[in-house]
Formats: sequence, C-alpha cells, structure tokens
Amino acid sequence: MIGSLLVKRLSALGSILSVMSLLLFGSVIVLGTEPPLSDPYIPRPYGVFGLSINGSGYQAISEVLAGGLRVDSPRILSTLEVGYGNARKVNDATINNRSGHERSAQARAFYKLGNGFYFGGGAQWSQTSTTNYTKQAWRPTLGMGKDFLWSMHSLRLQGMYIFPGSDNINGSQGAEISLIYPSPASNHHFYFRPVLTVRRFHTTDTFSDPETSAMQRAAHHTTGSLAYHLIYRF
Repeated sequence: MIGSLLVKRLSALGSILSVMSLLLFGSVIVLGTEPPLSDPYIPRPYGVFGLSINGSGYQAISEVLAGGLRVDSPRILSTLEVGYGNARKVNDATINNRSGHERSAQARAFYKLGNGFYFGGGAQWSQTSTTNYTKQAWRPTLGMGKDFLWSMHSLRLQGMYIFPGSDNINGSQGAEISLIYPSPASNHHFYFRPVLTVRRFHTTDTFSDPETSAMQRAAHHTTGSLAYHLIYRF
C-alpha cells in the first residue's frame, strides 16, 4: 500500500516536472534568437525553489529553498549559494526522530575557456539536524562543465566531485551532475536545474572503541538523490 502510493507520487511528480521543463525549454525556442547576458561582470542575485527525491534514510520527497549570487562573465564563473531543505530522517536506526531539516552553503569558482569549457572548484558545507542529533561537515569540490550556446537555445552541463572533507563520521563523497537550461550565460530570468547526486559512505562511526570503528568504516553503502530546481535570476 505504502509502496504503491509512493510510486504514484513519484510518477505524478515526474509528470509535472517534465511538463514544466518542456514548457520552459519550448519558451526559449519560441522567443527566437538566444540573447547574450547583459552586464556579465555584475553579480546577479537569484532565488531557488525545488523538490528533491531522496535516499539514504530520508523521507522520499522534500522541498528546497535557496538563494545566492552568481557571476557569468566570459572568463570567470562563480556562485555563492545557501539553502534550506525540510528533508528529515525516517530510517536511521534511532527512535522518536520526529523532525529534521537540512542546511547548506557552497562557494564555487571556475575559469572558462573560449570553447565553452570551464574548470574549477570550491568548498561547501552541509548540516543535518534531527530530533536526536546534529551533524555537519565541510567538503572541497572539483569539477568542470560546458556551455552549449546555439542561435535559439542554450544549456549548461556540469560535473563535480565532492570529497569527504571534515566528514569523519560517514566519509560521504561522490559525484554531482547538473544541467541548467537555458544556460546562465544567456540573458534570461527563469532557469530549470535538475541535479543528480550519487554518494558513497560508510556506516556511522560511533567512536565507541577501535574495533567497532574499524567495522563501521569497513561497511560501505551507496545512495543518491535527484533534485529539480526552478531558478529566478534578478
């Protein structure tokens, strides 16, 4: 019963997001020539609303709110973004864990080549808060991407690797793949950003004794999430 309801919810969510993305992508084509970004050296604020399909013991679907500043100049790309999500842990081997949320912050900078490719990295922070505990970590990131600019539409494809950093509790690390269309290098206000994250981590280290810690760190798991973000750039 629960599984069937979850499948129906995910199916409905996928349908809504597919229609929304097609309308957004179609509107770019209908508008005609893809306009270049005006004043590309000026930082632009933006807001984000999104939905996330979660793994790793979190509730199946959650909402995300975020905001930030970004620069999309011909050579330098940079973003500073902070976010809040209402995802809570529903399967983490603890009891009476009735509430929770996620907070995050990230800063990234890239150097862009003339052919649209760019390379760079940054750092990010995340915090998981529940009724029973709170854990947080800083992580360095490295990655690359490319802007695809055509006469009537555009998109940006980006891949990042997120390192464990200060996460000595779970050692979580993995890949993040995102797509933004139209590309932020174009002069639009609305953007759609799906983000796929795949992470590898070990069982939570309780630091109770060396033997137990070794066993917990040897037990590895893989999880992931898929987020759909609607962005408005001012």
